[in-house]
Amino acid sequence: RASQFYFFETYKEWIQQAVGREKLYAYEKLVAGGFAGITAASLTYPLDMVRARLTVQPTNVYKGIIHGIQTIVRTDGFFALYRGLWPTVVGVFPYIGIDFAVYETLKPYAPKKAGTNDTSHFGILLCGGFAGAISQTIAFPLELIRRRLQVQGFVQSHIEYKGGIWDALKLTVQREGVRGLYRDSR
Repeated sequence: RASQFYFFETYKEWIQQAVGREKLYAYEKLVAGGFAGITAASLTYPLDMVRARLTVQPTNVYKGIIHGIQTIVRTDGFFALYRGLWPTVVGVFPYIGIDFAVYETLKPYAPKKAGTNDTSHFGILLCGGFAGAISQTIAFPLELIRRRLQVQGFVQSHIEYKGGIWDALKLTVQREGVRGLYRDSR
C-alpha cells in the first residue's frame, strides 16, 4: 500500500506539471490513482500470485514464496508468474483510482482538527472508509476473477476459463448470476 501512495503522489505531480495547475479535478486524481495502482500491482504481482497459490495448495507443493517462484518459473516459465495480471490491471485501475479520487475529493469536507485546517483523524478514517467501500464495490468482481485465474489449473475446479478475463466473467455470470461476481465479498 505504501508504494501506491508513493506512485500516486508521483503521478499527481506529473499531471499537475502537465496541466499547469496545482489543484486537480476528480478525474485527474482518478487517473493518478489508477496508474499508481497499476504500477504498484505490476511490481508486486509475482509475490501476490505465489501467495494466492500458497493459500489453496492441496499439499506442500511450495515450501514458501521463494520456492514457489522458483517452481513456477522452472515448470511453467517466467511469464507464468504474471498469469492473471490482466484482470489485476483492469481491476486495480478503477479500484485504486476511485479510492484515491473519492478520498481526496471528500477530504476538504471532512472534520478538521480544532483550530486548524488539517483533517482530523476521524475525518481521515471517514473519508478512507467511504472511499474504500465505494471502490471495493465497483472493483470486487474483477478481484474475484483475478483470483480464479491465478489458481486455475493449480487446484481442482469444475470450471476452466479458456478465454481469460472476458471468458471468466461471462461464465461466472452464466453459471452463478450477477450475484456470483460478489461471491465471498462479505
